[in-house]
Amino acid sequence: MSDHNDPVAALDRSVEALIDGSSRDLDAVARALYRHQRQHCLAYDRLCESAGVDDIRGWRDVPAVPTEAFQRFDLRSFSSDKTVATFRTSGTTGEVSGTHHFNTLHLYRKASMHGFREAFGLPAERIRIVSLIPSADGAPESSLSQMVCWVLETFGRADSVVDPTGDCLLESEAPALILGTSLLLYAFFERNSNVRLSPETCVMETGGFKGKQMDLTRALLHQHCERAGLDSTRIIGEYGMTELSSQWYDGRDGHAPILLSERIYTPPPWARTRVVDPITLEDVPLGESGLLIHYDPVNRGSIQAIRTSDLGVRCEGVTRRFQASWTSRGCRCSRLLPSVYGVDVMDTELRQRVQRLSRAIHCFKTPGDPIRERLCSETPHMSPETMARGLDVSLQGWNASGLLALWEEESPHLTDAVIPRVVGVVLGGVLPPSHLQAMAYPLFLGARIIVKPPQADPLFTDLFRACYDDDITVVDRAGWQNRLDEMDAVIAVGDDASVRQLSSHIPLSTPFVAYGHRTAIALVDGDAVDAGISEGLARDVGVFDQLGCLSPQEVFVVGSSDEADTVAWTLADHLALLPPRRDLGPSLEGAIRSFREMAIMRGDVVHGPMDLSWGIVRSNGGPWTGTPGGRHVVVRHVLDHQAALVALDSLHGRLSAASYAGSGIDGPLRAGLIRHGASRIVPVGRLQCAPPNWPHDGQRPLAALCRWVGTQ
Repeated sequence: MSDHNDPVAALDRSVEALIDGSSRDLDAVARALYRHQRQHCLAYDRLCESAGVDDIRGWRDVPAVPTEAFQRFDLRSFSSDKTVATFRTSGTTGEVSGTHHFNTLHLYRKASMHGFREAFGLPAERIRIVSLIPSADGAPESSLSQMVCWVLETFGRADSVVDPTGDCLLESEAPALILGTSLLLYAFFERNSNVRLSPETCVMETGGFKGKQMDLTRALLHQHCERAGLDSTRIIGEYGMTELSSQWYDGRDGHAPILLSERIYTPPPWARTRVVDPITLEDVPLGESGLLIHYDPVNRGSIQAIRTSDLGVRCEGVTRRFQASWTSRGCRCSRLLPSVYGVDVMDTELRQRVQRLSRAIHCFKTPGDPIRERLCSETPHMSPETMARGLDVSLQGWNASGLLALWEEESPHLTDAVIPRVVGVVLGGVLPPSHLQAMAYPLFLGARIIVKPPQADPLFTDLFRACYDDDITVVDRAGWQNRLDEMDAVIAVGDDASVRQLSSHIPLSTPFVAYGHRTAIALVDGDAVDAGISEGLARDVGVFDQLGCLSPQEVFVVGSSDEADTVAWTLADHLALLPPRRDLGPSLEGAIRSFREMAIMRGDVVHGPMDLSWGIVRSNGGPWTGTPGGRHVVVRHVLDHQAALVALDSLHGRLSAASYAGSGIDGPLRAGLIRHGASRIVPVGRLQCAPPNWPHDGQRPLAALCRWVGTQ
């Protein structure tokens, strides 16, 4: 077959015509690519079939794959033996690297260089280029490094160089085009605070700061650049992804708006971006935020439409990307512990603390109480019905009897303890039970607490302080850090990265109790399934819309495949009866949609309505994968208990609790669950009813906040 008659070569020519501007018919190319990619990529075909999309009219109709699909599937639209290059994601947004395969780099290079030239307004003659980004020789699987090589080959003159340290910039003040990630640029200017660069120098800044342990923003980086003499309008941001072949820039012809708030990432003429609602996948109104879907026909060999987890604000015709992250700053401070005082002097005070805590908690447990009604009506994260039901279930054991049981269990371990006088509390997430535990335990010991509430939900902290009266000081982030030297112990609730970052600022001698990201499972013997079991499973899943560590994300069914099907169907019936849940925000709703689509692409059966209000993925064997929450659960068939324990290996010890229905928990199963992290094993339907004496993450809740002193 001649090249002229080769359908793949014809596709390449049509894409190339879009790049060079000889054609503007993006819809026609989108239709041809859609048919080609469905035909040659099974996982994508499954997704399109599930979406009910047979054919499309134009690029807007193309079903998009989530970026996570590049981590789990071989998204090649060509035979694997024709692969000439494979690029991998950095893994900063997930534990597994994604892969993007190419059977030709011709289109990729042409699009990248065309977009780069337009963004920086490069002249015909070559220029001096200094790249802080390593070349492809040192990072062969980095698509960014490959682009750097092409930039130097295409536009660089003889004195252009790859220099990750940037030391060559100190040797000459000649104008240059500097290529760097945000972090590499920041590191260079931090090391060379007195450097002066030519005001004619341009900078390509790419990448972000999420997950990094520094309080770094784009504005701060630009301040460093300006201090070195650079014109901030000549600092141009590049937005690219390993999963894409084209790049978006916030400048053109070598200049960008001086105000960061006015900067807009614009797609190249052959590409498009939509900002969508994650539930409906419809465009959000102008000025509102949503998930980004990119349409890049240069992805001829993979998938042309990519839905990211990035958030953007819809602008007129283009998009603006933004990121938000919480980082913690502070210094390691030395402090003095309080004098040791025996537990025996606390007996009379103990009753008062039990009464005060019981009264405060009772406000949240009692229907009609103004405190409870305000929490239910004003919380933005779930419906009033969901919040009320969650409080009813989760606070059952939080009363005077439960608190006294906690004291009876822990007091033998506190006889020689150094009790903290002041405890710092950092709260993340939005769940009242976890916030209650973090504040109640030090208060029960008689300590005062300094609380930094979560930015997303300060309401519960304020209401609890109003109920408890004194001994609680609520401060913002800066206020909390300024009072580190007062704290004899610290307790933190949040995601693993935030907790780990906070711990780096706490002296090793200071007791630090951390509750990071955990999950729960249910383990059901197939012959034990009945309506009561399915109702209990639905109750555990539905509490607080599955946002907490006691919410089961997977149900392991031991028995036959038919019994697992029965569990899935009956659980679906009960989940459908739950009250409607609230929109969980574009990021989480987008993750839920991606979770469903990934299951469809694997060939799993998916139950649940199109509005994403709940869902079940029916799977056979394989490792634990979990779900994003939002009342979504995996029902996984396994042959026996040992197979379930093997499946949990992928959790890496992050199991918090397990519920069980069947003939009983034998010794090996119990030991296996504990090895995987379980600190709570209960009957199905009781996962969310954790009492005060629950040893969360295997730690004694009171003793963990104390210190001991050995004397001779």
